[in-house]
Amino acid sequence: PCAGKSSCLVHITRKATEAGFDVYTAPEVATLFFNSGVQLGDILARDDKEGMFTFQSALLQHQLSLERALTKIAASTGRPSIIIFDRGCIDAKGYMSQEVWERVLGEANSTSTDDGTLKKGVTEEYLLKRYDGVLHLVTAADGAPQFYKHGKVKDDAGNDVIRHESPEQAVELDKKMREVWKAHPQHHIVANGAGGFQEKLSAASEVVLELARKTHPEEYETAQKKQR
Repeated sequence: PCAGKSSCLVHITRKATEAGFDVYTAPEVATLFFNSGVQLGDILARDDKEGMFTFQSALLQHQLSLERALTKIAASTGRPSIIIFDRGCIDAKGYMSQEVWERVLGEANSTSTDDGTLKKGVTEEYLLKRYDGVLHLVTAADGAPQFYKHGKVKDDAGNDVIRHESPEQAVELDKKMREVWKAHPQHHIVANGAGGFQEKLSAASEVVLELARKTHPEEYETAQKKQR
C-alpha cells in the first residue's frame, strides 16, 4: 500500500511505449470492489470467515478473468505488448489464513479445456507461472513514512481509494507480500532509496523493460525495430 504503483504505471507505460511496445495496464480488482460498495471493514470487524472467503474467492476469479481477457486481446493484435497488473493473484494470500487460501484456490476456475469446459481449482505454481516477472514496490511507510497516506485518500493519479492499513500494518503487509512471492524466479524489489521517488520510478521501468528483453527476446527485437 502507498508504494507509488499508480505513478509507476504512468512512467512505465511511457517508457515502454517509447521502446515500441503496446502497453496494457489493469486496475486493482479490490479497489474496483470497494468503489462498488463492498464493505470489507465490516467483514474484518465481525471476523466473518465465510464473508472473507466469499470476498477473496470473488476477487481471485475476477482477477483471473481480467488477466485472461487482456492477454487474449493483446495476443490478437500481433504486436509486441506488455501487460501490467496493479496486483497479482498471489497477493491475496497475504490477506488470509492458509486454510482460507486453500479453499479459495480450490474454488477458482482453471484454464479452459479442449471441449470448452472449465476445470475447478488452481495451484500456487499455476498462478506463479502466469507472470513473467513480479515487481515489488516497497511501501512508503518503510523508508519514506512522511509520504504514507491511509483511510479514504486519493492515489497518485487522483483516484479515490480506500487504504485500510496504518503505517505499521503497511510495513507488516509489505513483508508478507515479499514472502508470498519469493518463489517467483523473477521477483524484483524496488525500495525507497536516497534518490527519491524519481529514482524509484526509473528503477521500476528498467526492471520491466529488462524483463521484456530477457523473457521475450523476439518480441523485444520487433519493438526495437519499430523505433529505428
